[in-house]
Amino acid sequence: MLSALFQLFSALIDLAVWLIIIDVVMQLLVQFNLLNSYHPLVRQLGAGLRELTWYLYRPFRWVIARLIGHQPMLDLSPLLAILALHFLRNLLIGLLAG
Repeated sequence: MLSALFQLFSALIDLAVWLIIIDVVMQLLVQFNLLNSYHPLVRQLGAGLRELTWYLYRPFRWVIARLIGHQPMLDLSPLLAILALHFLRNLLIGLLAG
């Protein structure tokens, strides 16, 4: 039972990490004008990804703003969110193993 629960949480963590990576890559492609942000499909995908990843980024954006101030060109919150998700997975492995 615990193994199945761990596999479920691990799959959800993997999904969240991939959503973060796709969101970052899509934002970069839009910033470099490789994707047209006025195209309806791109706009809809971007809005959906921002909506899904906003709740993952929000706590880290608050911490970064408190520590180093607002940096509009440097957003470290996706990196911190991925690190936190991997830490959570390792914590779950440690709890289930020991």
